[in-house]
Amino acid sequence: MIKNLNNSVLLFENYLTKERCEGFIQKYKKEKPNVDHHRQNWLYIVDDIIVKEVKQFLEGMLPIKIGGWNAGIGVWLDGLDTYPIHVHDKNVRPNNDFTTLIYLNDDFDNGEFYTENLTYKPKTGSLVFFNGMEMLHGVKKVTKNNRYYLIFWWENTVDDNNNTKT
Repeated sequence: MIKNLNNSVLLFENYLTKERCEGFIQKYKKEKPNVDHHRQNWLYIVDDIIVKEVKQFLEGMLPIKIGGWNAGIGVWLDGLDTYPIHVHDKNVRPNNDFTTLIYLNDDFDNGEFYTENLTYKPKTGSLVFFNGMEMLHGVKKVTKNNRYYLIFWWENTVDDNNNTKT
């Protein structure tokens, strides 16, 4: 079921089963993640089948055509500070237009996704889609347990005239 949370953020509840979410958490725990400049731990999964599945799902549900640019399993650590409201920077992510998050657990306190107009407490298996280049968004501090998620950054591959970008 699609919910339009505030005309700019789309929510698809129960996109992934709890079992599949747990599988990604276990994969993350087995492999050594990278630490990026936001002090979050990442395990890149650009070659995982989930990237193709999410792309096909979004293109089937929405009037968009997207290309994959980056994907990962992340963890927002218990006690990690709030990630302040921001938009994505074209200098850092030049091919990023849309962002997708899939929440792998909900047994943490706080850690809400937020924008200027909404606050969403993630539920296991839910998928959130939005334009990360235009939508101000952030993450509130997690105060108990770790918050696991999948993140995808997509490039819009169609221009304003409905032509494929080259």
